[in-house]
Amino acid sequence: MKNVIILGGSGNIAKHVIDILVKKDDINLTLFLRNKSRLRK
Repeated sequence: MKNVIILGGSGNIAKHVIDILVKKDDINLTLFLRNKSRLRK
């Protein structure tokens, strides 16, 4: 299991990276962002 932390998780580049990483089974994903309401569901 690999741990990945994304700073600025609601940004444009982060959105593309998140889409790729959530499809992988061996990734533990942690997002940091200022406003959690900007995070899409």
